[in-house]
Amino acid sequence: MTTAAELGYRGLLRRGRHRLRVEAQDAWDRFVASDPGLARLFKGLRALVAVGTTIVVQLLVAMAIGVTGESRLLHLLLGSLIAMNLSTLVRPGPRRAVARSGAWSPVAAGLGAILAILTAPVTWLALSLFVIVCFGAAWVRRFGPGWFAAGFITWQAYFFTLYLHPPLSALPGVLLATVVSTTWVTFLLLTVLYNDPEVRLRRTVTALRARARAVVSHSLDVLRDPAEPRRARSLRAQLVKLSEVTLLFDGQLSDTRALPSGNSPARLRRWIVEVEISCEEIANASVELAGLISTPEGLPLETVAAVEHALEVLGWGDLEAAAIALDELRAQPHWSWAPIRRLTNGSQTLLDSVAAWMSRTIPDADSEFEFEQVLTLAGDILPGTTPPYSAGKSRWSPQAWTVSTREAIQ
Repeated sequence: MTTAAELGYRGLLRRGRHRLRVEAQDAWDRFVASDPGLARLFKGLRALVAVGTTIVVQLLVAMAIGVTGESRLLHLLLGSLIAMNLSTLVRPGPRRAVARSGAWSPVAAGLGAILAILTAPVTWLALSLFVIVCFGAAWVRRFGPGWFAAGFITWQAYFFTLYLHPPLSALPGVLLATVVSTTWVTFLLLTVLYNDPEVRLRRTVTALRARARAVVSHSLDVLRDPAEPRRARSLRAQLVKLSEVTLLFDGQLSDTRALPSGNSPARLRRWIVEVEISCEEIANASVELAGLISTPEGLPLETVAAVEHALEVLGWGDLEAAAIALDELRAQPHWSWAPIRRLTNGSQTLLDSVAAWMSRTIPDADSEFEFEQVLTLAGDILPGTTPPYSAGKSRWSPQAWTVSTREAIQ
């Protein structure tokens, strides 16, 4: 026969396991939401692997051809520099585009190294050419991401080689180092370090769900502490962060390789819009309900408890329990109140959206709405802002120049 003490002990263990599960989920949500799609993390890991393995490869090549002393150090340093830049500057794309960028990289790096070695003995010439190389590396960005990488690698190779001041006799070894490092890193980017767009999109959805859970969690905080204005401000901040992830998701839809099988960009865009709108409905309704709770007439405790329970299970992503909780909320006598209906409808839309993604049965978008790309990502992340281009200005006005030209002059 189970004693009261045993029952209490089991209940304590059950609550403890639940608490640990909650803390683990919260920690994971914060991790994946802080870097949507884990773009920055994997970019850093790619650089780490590329640089680390390139040092080993360059060392083996130097030992094989008998390079020693400062010349060997030059091989290692120049190879590491090229590996770091190539692994971070080559943007995600088809393998053909990655291979094309890798093929141009030894030409760019070799050009920078040759110019530095040839002009190094004449200081004024080397410094004058340095200014020209800086300008050209920024100006060629107008021609696309591949030119951006080539220009930057040329500038880095010129600067670094000029700083080390190697003799002319070291030129063959420097060119060999550029070919070895670019070939090796290109091989890595095409194989073990390849940035799979479909995997990247799935990781972005994971971040989106984490942000949606954060919105639900902060909505609960608003309801439980309606008199604290910081709760509402924190909830608005979570909505902004959710919008950032939806923009990141939308920017990935132009790459058809990222789309799950059987889904069109328009279908996924409508799905992400429904997720964002449902979260906004939950947040706005929670703020309005918090205002009602603070009034003298208030809301019945059982209604408030039903709302909180529905949000708790919804935030956890327990689809079956959330559906039951929403049905119980609809049975409340105050369900006819507008904010409760809005919260229930928004929660149901979010629940249906999560279920659709998990079952891969996202409803098709209306055929008359065609997908048009509205956002181009800068690599894997959201682009920054640049000063506007003013076509009506004088040709000598900086506002009439393209961004790449202004950057080059700066």
